[in-house]
Amino acid sequence: MSLLSEAKRRLKLAVDILSIMWRKSRQGHLPLWRQLRESCWLKWHRQQTFRFYLMARMWRREMPWDDKLAHFCYDDFHQLIDLLNPPTHRQLHRHKFAQKQHLLDAGIRTPALYGFFHPDHGIATDGSRLRDVESVAHLLHAHENEIVVFKPEIGSGGEGVVCYRIECLAEQVLLTHPLTGESEPLATRFTQLNHHGHGVVIEAFCHQHPKLAALNPDSVNTLRIWVTNEGNEPRVLGCFLRIGRRHVQVDNTAAGGLICTVDDHGVLQELSRGDLSREVLMQHPDTEVTVCGYPLPFFAEAKTLALRALAAFPDMGIAGLDIAIDEHGPLVLEINLDNPAQIGTACFDRPGRYLFPRLFATEKLA
Repeated sequence: MSLLSEAKRRLKLAVDILSIMWRKSRQGHLPLWRQLRESCWLKWHRQQTFRFYLMARMWRREMPWDDKLAHFCYDDFHQLIDLLNPPTHRQLHRHKFAQKQHLLDAGIRTPALYGFFHPDHGIATDGSRLRDVESVAHLLHAHENEIVVFKPEIGSGGEGVVCYRIECLAEQVLLTHPLTGESEPLATRFTQLNHHGHGVVIEAFCHQHPKLAALNPDSVNTLRIWVTNEGNEPRVLGCFLRIGRRHVQVDNTAAGGLICTVDDHGVLQELSRGDLSREVLMQHPDTEVTVCGYPLPFFAEAKTLALRALAAFPDMGIAGLDIAIDEHGPLVLEINLDNPAQIGTACFDRPGRYLFPRLFATEKLA
């Protein structure tokens, strides 16, 4: 990125932040001058970003200053991750293919794994090579009429994740987009698959529970659950539901997804946009479903599964999991051990330091 492009990006972000702060003040929240004073103080003294200030909705009048101080800053969060998930160990678990294999070996319910495409060391689950278009076509022939997920081996925010229904015509494999119905030959899409330098994981699609599909059928709507096992005391730190938007296959906030808080019994509470505005919504803007008070199926089982998944990695002490729910119960789509994403605590609406009172009361994390 050129210096000019970076300067334009920063200027746009600054304008967006000021615009949101002004809008919040007009809605009756803290006045603009107070938001600016607080966010500047937190930036200077706590290395807290302006973006996090907005995502954590620190502009609310009812939010105590002590709670704002107790939110994670960059150093807090990365010290915590380094303490609970030692860097030398978590490097072993960065790759999604290795994670999936480990989860399957541990008996953790997760979508079926079909293979890992890479031009140099790709491999299918049956041990055959998966390194060129012919071998990928051979693999997909076995899954005709299924929806198959392709996701980059390393990545976040749902970037690069695509789903296609597999259709076979003689020797040709067609990839059909399940939302638009558009088809293209595998050979055409193969160039893009080959573009991901770290490779692509190929796995089964999760057909979500009807109660989740009713919220938005175009994406698999997932629970993001944080769990920890500090001091050999496994516990759930918090969770929220991500709900996608119409015509978008992923539910990630980076792709426009919405955030919904969840109470201890699995009942949905407050729905908001996943962008910096965190605008509260009374219903889903596309499906018009009223979300508040909506009960989730298999919620207790989802939390139990999240704890079991972390226990499958005994050298790890914290994780953020993406958990889907189908008609048979919860499944782990992905486990984030390298960086569970600091922004999660803003979405839980609970300051990070309050989640780890013992650690932040010691000299280990001052």
